[in-house]
Amino acid sequence: MMTTNTWKAAVTGNWNIASNWSLGHVPLATEDVAITLAGTYDVTLTKPQSVHSISLGASSGVETLTVTGNLTIASASTIGSKGSLIATGTLGGAGTLTNHGTLTLNGATINAPLVNQGEMLVEPNHPATTFINSSFVNVTGATLSVVGGAPWIEELRFAAGFTNFGQIGLVNQVGGDNAHITMATGTLTNAAGGIIETVPGAGGFQTITGNMINQGFVGLAATLSVDGNYTQSSGGTFGEALGGFGPTTPQLAVTATASLSGTLLIYPGSNFHPVPGNTFAVMTYKSRLGDFTSLDGYSLGGGVQLNKAPGATEYDLKVVAAVADKVPPVVTGFAVTPLVSLAKTIQFSVTYSDNVALDASTLSSTNVRVTGPGGFSQLATLVSVSMNRAGINGTPRTVVYSITPTIGRVDVEADGTYTAALVAGSIKDTKGNAVAAATLGTFKIAVQPKLVFSVQPASVVAGKAIAPAVVVKVEDQAGILLSTDASTVKLAVAQGSAGTVTGAPTATAVKGVATFKNIILTTASATEKLIATDGLDTSAISNPFTVKPAAAAKLVFVKAPGSAVIGNPISPAVKVAVEDMFGNIVITDTSSVRLSLASGPAGTVFGGVLSENAMAGIATFSDLLLSKAGSYMLKAVDGVLEFAASGSFSVS
Repeated sequence: MMTTNTWKAAVTGNWNIASNWSLGHVPLATEDVAITLAGTYDVTLTKPQSVHSISLGASSGVETLTVTGNLTIASASTIGSKGSLIATGTLGGAGTLTNHGTLTLNGATINAPLVNQGEMLVEPNHPATTFINSSFVNVTGATLSVVGGAPWIEELRFAAGFTNFGQIGLVNQVGGDNAHITMATGTLTNAAGGIIETVPGAGGFQTITGNMINQGFVGLAATLSVDGNYTQSSGGTFGEALGGFGPTTPQLAVTATASLSGTLLIYPGSNFHPVPGNTFAVMTYKSRLGDFTSLDGYSLGGGVQLNKAPGATEYDLKVVAAVADKVPPVVTGFAVTPLVSLAKTIQFSVTYSDNVALDASTLSSTNVRVTGPGGFSQLATLVSVSMNRAGINGTPRTVVYSITPTIGRVDVEADGTYTAALVAGSIKDTKGNAVAAATLGTFKIAVQPKLVFSVQPASVVAGKAIAPAVVVKVEDQAGILLSTDASTVKLAVAQGSAGTVTGAPTATAVKGVATFKNIILTTASATEKLIATDGLDTSAISNPFTVKPAAAAKLVFVKAPGSAVIGNPISPAVKVAVEDMFGNIVITDTSSVRLSLASGPAGTVFGGVLSENAMAGIATFSDLLLSKAGSYMLKAVDGVLEFAASGSFSVS
């Protein structure tokens, strides 16, 4: 186990001063470092340093580590949600650095594996390139911002391609210059759910050097140059603020081949004032394969719309007079998210399509009404609109809604069939055409009740009824008694236990409670368990309990005598058990058991120790001798207990 060296006080200070550390010396390469004392302060590292691992950040405040020298990490390290690491030097080593807080890189070099789960900034404070020479992942919910600022180009250079699941922003500050991402090899893959956006400034442009695959969303408010191939999958979306929000019209400039599929999403910029005949180039390329399968936002209002006009080296959109439209939106999909027992809500999705564009402002919590058992009726709450399209007119749109069962959770009391119906006139397209009332679909809640032993079986003597009475309740999944339940509950021996249940193993639940007053077991066991079933609900298994043997009642040869030789002890040893009336060995019995001849040749001498005390209910006879050849039977007696006779055996 490694030793931990902790920053002693929540005050700003120098890493290289020994008195700042709990162990009285600057951290060693074999030590774990903890900068976890809550407060707002800055620890500065200016010299080369190696550590085993580092933990940065507390539960409050802002704990900052500024690295201007070199820091080498041997094992997994973490920047907590309140931690901040600022690096202008080198971070290296085999240990993976996981950022949950803020990681700021200013001309730094990262040679350690890096996972970003928080906020990562590449800032224009130095006219230098930031290098990431190891593996890198930007996870869902994380942000990576590359910010260009005057008078420098800010470049983030990766040794290899990587996959983005979170959000990447390429930002030009006002008066700033270019923000670049470069891959020396490989491909930048923007995964489904990932977002890459450009933000305009006063001049400059953003560049991704290397091939790019878009399976998520790429949105441009400023020009983006892809120095390589750009490939968009069927699930990808390329969005552009047509007309731009800055001084220039944004455009995707691909230096090689653009392979297109998926969606082209247009949303108007602040400088967008179209008139019929205008042409806007949204993309340039050396060559093109395929085409966008859908165009969102092409209806501009004011009697105009956009038409696609892809060319050999430029993808244009032309402004034309809008086509008259009297066709209302239609429903093209309905799906219910798999139900989860005890969940507070039920979610379902509806996909709407239109021949022009849906009016996004009409997608709301008044679109769908859900009805169900017991007079249930509820307008479904809008949860979300398909990625990055909330508030943007277009088609299609997949909307997620939710309802809350009357009891506040998905449970037995809410069981039944529900119907989702579209509210007439609640959804419109951009021409004002409204939907008619329609049934969207049905779904069922079918949560099984569960059985619960509310009074567990107590230890008992074989043949006696368990007391107090065993009680089984019928409950919902939240543990609430179902007082209307009258099911028939049966008790049996659980798998792995011995014997059978006799007496009265079946009882009818009264107000959800089944009481068993006469449960009898006749097989002794130290770990007996019962199982409760009713044929419908979730079964229940009891706690283990003990079934003790009843009173001693009889003797049984459990190891009968086998063939023997005159003058030699009978082998293996003869064993006689003391049993109760049900055949259970009475393991507490230590009484004296005596053997005699039940039959055999006249004049035979029966030698050895003929009387033995039982141990754990079994008497063992290991030196029995017979003096004549012939056929024999033995008899075992023990006071008033029922005697036992052995089978016939021979002596030669």
